[in-house]
Amino acid sequence: MGNNEFIFEPLKEYDKYQEKNLNIIKEYFDNLIATSKVDIEENKQQVIKINKKQAELNKSNSNLKKLRIWFITNIVLICLTGVLGAAFIYSLVTDPTYKWYEVLVCVIDLILFIVFILIHFLVINKKKKEALNAKDKQQAELNQLIEIGLEQTKSLRELIKIGTKNKLLTLTMPFIHLNRHLGLNKLNKLIDEYGFLNSSSDDTKTTVYVKSGTINNNYFLLTKDYSYEIVKKTYHGSLTISWTESYTDSNGNWKTVTKTQVLTASVTKPFVQFSDFSKICFATDLSPNLEFYRKPQQIDKLSEKEKVKLEKQIEKELKKYSQKNINFTPLSNTKFESFWSCFDRNNEREFRLLFTPLAQNNLVQLVQDHNKSFGDDYHMLKENKLIIFATEKLNEINFYDNEDQYQHYSIEHIKNYFYSINKNYFKTFYWALAPYFSIPSLAQINLEYKDNPETNLTLTDYEYEVCANSIPSELLDHPNIKTNSIIKTQLIAKKDDVDYVQATSIGFDIIPRIDYIPVWGGDGSYHDVPVPWDEYIAYDKITNLKIKIFKHSPIDNELWDQEVEAKYNENDILTEYGAVEIIEQEI
Repeated sequence: MGNNEFIFEPLKEYDKYQEKNLNIIKEYFDNLIATSKVDIEENKQQVIKINKKQAELNKSNSNLKKLRIWFITNIVLICLTGVLGAAFIYSLVTDPTYKWYEVLVCVIDLILFIVFILIHFLVINKKKKEALNAKDKQQAELNQLIEIGLEQTKSLRELIKIGTKNKLLTLTMPFIHLNRHLGLNKLNKLIDEYGFLNSSSDDTKTTVYVKSGTINNNYFLLTKDYSYEIVKKTYHGSLTISWTESYTDSNGNWKTVTKTQVLTASVTKPFVQFSDFSKICFATDLSPNLEFYRKPQQIDKLSEKEKVKLEKQIEKELKKYSQKNINFTPLSNTKFESFWSCFDRNNEREFRLLFTPLAQNNLVQLVQDHNKSFGDDYHMLKENKLIIFATEKLNEINFYDNEDQYQHYSIEHIKNYFYSINKNYFKTFYWALAPYFSIPSLAQINLEYKDNPETNLTLTDYEYEVCANSIPSELLDHPNIKTNSIIKTQLIAKKDDVDYVQATSIGFDIIPRIDYIPVWGGDGSYHDVPVPWDEYIAYDKITNLKIKIFKHSPIDNELWDQEVEAKYNENDILTEYGAVEIIEQEI
């Protein structure tokens, strides 16, 4: 399989690529095992020891729990017999006419009191101390065994670097090519020639991941943004009032009654709402004047009867819509019009060039599927030479391969986790791209986009923001911030492979407030109902960063290691794009 490989029917071809992906994951992990030279059998024995020691510790914790219950029960019995004994003694002293059995009960109670005290100090405390010592010893032994296990898996874990997921993805689908850097030249070309909107200029958004490349020679840009928006939130409060009323009963007697009422009030205030949004943007010369937007309709959740009903309903609407809009001509494929629903399109000829009969059939099948794919969760926006695909599942994915994710003493556990996350990564990517694959004309067009090699690489604000978001937030955020933050960046100076960047952290303090809203009560008076709400106050903080750009990726192993050795120092924070240092002086 080479770069001339195409996916024309994503639903039918998924099983083939899923099997290929599993084989590649297996082969890759087996190679990691061989390269790391870990001893699998030795580690299995170590895991058995750890599990055995963990079982012993669990048993000790269970015994301690029982001892605590016994300890509390015994304390209660000591207190109970002590109080009863004191009461009996007081009764015997103050009442000389006591009976003999009262003395017997008093003596038995005092004996029990002494027995419970002796049990407490001589038995329970001793057993508790022994159990705690045994637990501490077992915990120390367990920690030591785990450390040995971690040392056994260390060489394996160190080989799983940032870029592993993407490497396995491109090995599975070799027609996907990923760039090491986006770079300012590529971004400017997308903006100037394809109308790409640079969201990095939006102060309410920050980029936490960016990756560019080509799929069947179609240039794409994948971004994951974290953003906030100011929305309205309604807060509620209440106040209970009471009053007395007088009345005459049926017998002519004057009576009073107390009545209560719960008064409620609400206020609407600005609220800061944070969210993630991932999207894949394609540059294309196909249908360059076409515009439309398609949103999810949850077609996969409809019954067959509901689908038929929807088709009939849309067929009627299409007739009315085409009569009112002379530039709109419905397709003969009513099922596609119903399920993919792009009535706001502006160019019928280009719409048909994009959505050929095969594309229509693919998309109709795709949105109905709920077995292999994630169902009808697809957004598609076409704006002239740009196509944007988005799906909720893409928001949930973790794009990075962090070593901390594999921090475990068991090779088998690491293997299972490695298989799981990489299979899920492939699956999510495949189905996020499924609408693109469903439109064969996109893969077949001879794209005019050509990359110009960058002799002097300048990163984009997207990449600078990714670097800044790799830094622990407490190092960048204003001390008054109580919410999450948005990081914006600006290149200030550049020297060779070192960029000097200004990072601005934007976040909000939250101040509790109370508004008092006058509400008319049943007692004939106004009452101020307290309504608690939160005021969001914006704060920002500027931090200067020194970014030493690495030409290679962590997955490049020796080349990456050489750059780390040459450019990295102990004050730096290592990111995918290079070493970042927080500097105090002005840039």
